[in-house]
Amino acid sequence: MKCFYAGTFMNKDELNEIGKNYPVKLEYYKIQSENEENISKVFYGIEIIKTEYAEEVKIESIELCNITQSEKQLKEVLNLMKNNKVTPVAAQYIIDDYFYNKC
Repeated sequence: MKCFYAGTFMNKDELNEIGKNYPVKLEYYKIQSENEENISKVFYGIEIIKTEYAEEVKIESIELCNITQSEKQLKEVLNLMKNNKVTPVAAQYIIDDYFYNKC
């Protein structure tokens, strides 16, 4: 099951920083799936969709499933991504840093 979590547009300064002069929208989704072998275990993942409104609309997305069994952790990651306007290209790096590179 996938549900919308948050959305945002990049502001003018952020767009100038990446060399874009047209609107860019980011959407963040929470994915919930059950373990097929043990239906009492729920796994959470994310999907990020980036839409660029240039002369032609360009859509880029990534879906990262089964990241964690903790909904609280997933919400922390989604908030981190939303607040920092993480794009699909950087999503896997953020997940790796958050879950695997903690001291």
